[in-house]
This record gives sequence, C-alpha cells and structure tokens, in this order.
Amino acid sequence: MDQENMRIAAIEESTRIGSARESQRIAGEYVAAVNARNLQAIGKTLHPDLHFVGPAGEVHGREGFLETYHKVFANLEKLDMTTEALANNLIYFKYYMVMPAPAGPIQGTLRTTHAEDGLIKKIEMASHPAMLENHSATQK
Repeated sequence: MDQENMRIAAIEESTRIGSARESQRIAGEYVAAVNARNLQAIGKTLHPDLHFVGPAGEVHGREGFLETYHKVFANLEKLDMTTEALANNLIYFKYYMVMPAPAGPIQGTLRTTHAEDGLIKKIEMASHPAMLENHSATQK
C-alpha cells in the first residue's frame, strides 16, 4: 500500500472512531433523558427523520415520536433504561417499565442506529412477548 492510500485509510479509521464516540455520547444523553422523562432533552438526541419500529407499529419523524413518548410517560409508574452494548453505529439498550395495574411491568430491548452526526436515526423496540400480550389484554 502506498503512502497516500495509507493516509486515506488512517483518516477513514479516525473518522469512523470519531463517529462511534459521538454515537456513544448521544446514546448516553438519550438514556439519561429517558430516565429523567425529559422530552426536550430526548428530542436533542434524535434525528429529524427518526424512524421508530415497535410491537404496536411504526412512527416516522422526531415530533411524532416525542408525542408518543409524552403519552407513554403519562402512564408510567417506573422506567429504567441502561445501555447494554455498542457496535459501530448500533447501540443496544435494555428497558424496564411499570405501567399502572392491571398492566404491570414490561421489559425488553431497544436497538438504535445512528446517523453520521451521531443523532439517533432509527429505534427498533422489542419486548418480551408474554409481557406484551399481558399488557395488550389489559388494554381491552
């Protein structure tokens, strides 16, 4: 490999590491904001074209997602979220929510994909199926 290609490879690697660090920083801010139930701070971590995929459907756009979180937060008794694993621009979270009786607890994972600037571009939510069925049954 000639010196020019080596220099380009080093720049690309540095950019990739910088992007991963920014994604990790924003993921930390997201977790803190969710645990504090601070919608304004959550919004600062999200890309305007956010795509959310969850067991109940999809939401497109940061504003629609924040409206959904606002409704969820209004019905939560407890919420704990932690960062579990990091891989390039994917970050995995674990969450535990307690809804009022008779719904009870729901736990699961989130996977976020980050844009080049580190903002969260996509959130994919998974819950334990039995817990989700129990929660859905109490909503009828």
